[in-house]
Amino acid sequence: MMRKCAILPAVIALAALAGCKEANKDDTRQQGMITVSSVPLLQQALVNEVPAPGGQLNEAVMSSICQYVAGQIDKAHLDASLAEQSLNASAFGTNDGKQPPDYALKCAAYVSAKIFKTDIFLASEHLQANDEQAVEQIAQRLQQLTPSAVHVAQYLAQLATSSEGMTFATVADYQTFIHQQLSETAPAFVKSVMNDPAQPESYRDRGVNAGYRFRISNNTIVMSLYDADWLGNGKVMGTEYKVSIQRKK
Repeated sequence: MMRKCAILPAVIALAALAGCKEANKDDTRQQGMITVSSVPLLQQALVNEVPAPGGQLNEAVMSSICQYVAGQIDKAHLDASLAEQSLNASAFGTNDGKQPPDYALKCAAYVSAKIFKTDIFLASEHLQANDEQAVEQIAQRLQQLTPSAVHVAQYLAQLATSSEGMTFATVADYQTFIHQQLSETAPAFVKSVMNDPAQPESYRDRGVNAGYRFRISNNTIVMSLYDADWLGNGKVMGTEYKVSIQRKK
């Protein structure tokens, strides 16, 4: 019995030593990384993809593009809509219009960004923030957008989860990864939003009763669900997602 008792402290000491070595190894590994919040970078990527031909956001054109992606109108109707605004597909392409447009990505960016970027929301709704009479309209319209906002929150959570815990050489590499993910997932996202049977008008009061609230701060719209930030302040669906970026040597 005494022999077992004598061995036990030695085992504990060895385990502790091994733990210290492992901790030091982890510390060394962590010194080469920085951890950043992924949600703001996702939001930035979406805002950068919002098309503004001629330097202006065109609600009518974006509505037609989203309807086309969702299968609600055909290509001929889309082209006619663009022509009415003196535009063509090249205005939405990449590489100065040399590559065909990714309409699904453009629509996903527009639908998402208008939920969390104040100036895009106001432009899309033809509202002025400094107009006192528009304050109530802004509040009502945001509440009506609750169905879309819920879709956007779920979409960003999906994107953030896909990179959770991953390590990238640079922020630019992560942004490239984001763009690829957006291109792959945008069509399904747009269809889920555009074909949602929920009517925006039904959320005028229903959204409040469901616990959703909106507030505007520093050109950013934040949606909360009860006391949790559901979309905004670096979080989505109440969670702050992280990715690791290698430190420059």
